[in-house]
Amino acid sequence: MKLIRHNLIAAAVLAVLPFAAQAQGLQIAKVSKFGSDAKPAQAVFTDAKLFQTALDRGYNNQRTALEKKIRDYLGKGDRFAKGITLYNMNLRLGQANFRFLANDRFEITINGNYMYAKSTTPSVFGSYADPAAQFDFDVRVTGRLVLPTRTQPNLRIEGLALYLPKARVKGRNLTGNIGVFVLGLFKNQVKTLLKNEIDKQMKGPVTSQLTALLAQPNRVIAPLFQQNYLDVSARIDNPRQLLIITMTHTTSLLPPGPPVLKYDPTLPVVR
Repeated sequence: MKLIRHNLIAAAVLAVLPFAAQAQGLQIAKVSKFGSDAKPAQAVFTDAKLFQTALDRGYNNQRTALEKKIRDYLGKGDRFAKGITLYNMNLRLGQANFRFLANDRFEITINGNYMYAKSTTPSVFGSYADPAAQFDFDVRVTGRLVLPTRTQPNLRIEGLALYLPKARVKGRNLTGNIGVFVLGLFKNQVKTLLKNEIDKQMKGPVTSQLTALLAQPNRVIAPLFQQNYLDVSARIDNPRQLLIITMTHTTSLLPPGPPVLKYDPTLPVVR
């Protein structure tokens, strides 16, 4: 029994280790090739958590303020129609995580988001009859990391696109025609406005943080191109989720070596 328990614990630890090891970072390495000979790659920049750090600064650490901005926006009087105003809103956004899909593509996922709200209605009944709904949704952001070239030597982010791949609406005390109306309101208008507001409030700060943190590796990359580091390759080191960009300098010249000893007949011969 003890053996089984120990094996189960070990299996659980091993299952967690790859995720704990993920870093979502960046490394710049340079390689000098002399003909067919190459020196070992030399890391000239490493930030093992660069991309996740940008995401934390641009979104995760700002979630409370972001939730308030979205509630204030969606809760504006008659936002959806005359007499239809959301109130008693409870909005909770999840933790965002970064991962590479390929050398130059990535995604940001925010799962387990939740919103609850009641809605006023243009009816003669009091607030006790106001319907309510719950909206559970996930967020996915995809983007592209442009790799450096001689003509464009900077790493940069472009093409961020935000989706709500999973969105589930559940009625809470919805009755009659007005209940059907509010449920449809959540499935369509609330979903669209919520998506647009997250898109507006999130993408700008995250892009700004990524651009700021990429400035340092870009300062490392620029001089390498001036030294004829012409070949650029990239790969993802899993499970660390570390993007390694290797810049290779190739020359036909032999590398400098030790001085060549010449025979001097005037020197005594040691026997």
